[in-house]
Amino acid sequence: FTNLLAIADRYMIVHFSDLTSTQAATVVGNYHSSRVVPLLIVSIAGMIGGMLLPHVTHDWEAGRRDAVSQRINLLLKSFGLAFVLAAIGILATAPPLFSIVLAGKYAAGLDVLPLTLTYCVWFSIALLAEVYLWTAERPGLACLAYFFGLLANVVLNWFLLPIYGLHGAVIATTAGNAIALALALAISQRHGLKFDPAVWMIALLPVCLLFGVIPSAIAWIIVVALAIKTNWLFDETQKQTIAESVGAYVHKLRRIFFVSLSREVNHIQTVN
Repeated sequence: FTNLLAIADRYMIVHFSDLTSTQAATVVGNYHSSRVVPLLIVSIAGMIGGMLLPHVTHDWEAGRRDAVSQRINLLLKSFGLAFVLAAIGILATAPPLFSIVLAGKYAAGLDVLPLTLTYCVWFSIALLAEVYLWTAERPGLACLAYFFGLLANVVLNWFLLPIYGLHGAVIATTAGNAIALALALAISQRHGLKFDPAVWMIALLPVCLLFGVIPSAIAWIIVVALAIKTNWLFDETQKQTIAESVGAYVHKLRRIFFVSLSREVNHIQTVN
């Protein structure tokens, strides 16, 4: 169901858009151009979810259910913010990418990019949210969320494609991913995940991408300012965890940099 949700829109474009095969291929090409970079966010989300699953499972098997909820909440909020920031960066750099790298051949892809980014971020957050359902041995419920998202995607495509073309397909996919995310969060909460209210706000934050780069950046900055100045988004324990994690990665990067620099200096001295 996850894979079908990712490809159903292009299948619908080819077979249900009332276009000739050449016209449908052109629409699919434009659509694909809008997905190339945003799908990197989805790939990163899948990798992060796979890395986190053993740690969350360990807490679950040890009976530390509160620790599981804390990990999932921190994961959804912190990476939700990171995914939106990445999407804003993609949105800001898209015009030269489409005009120079793609030689202006996919203008329609640029037009639907905000919608594509929005649903890619939602899809990424859903991938992280379903980690709880896998941990709780409820994978069928994760599939259920994607099934209803897929169903909404197909039905909306059926009606919107003949009227709005590519925009209709992307709107349908965005709605399908929104439904899948909402159901994944709601089902997880129904089966024991203790959500912070801020998780729902982070889940709604990608909507700002539809209004352009500047409104999105302003909204993101406001949320981050609230996260820093108050405990509404992250409590003190979560802030400390984030600071320690960031500090550890910065220390590791500095160490790698200075080791590489030292080796280069030694190599130059040896050559001389």
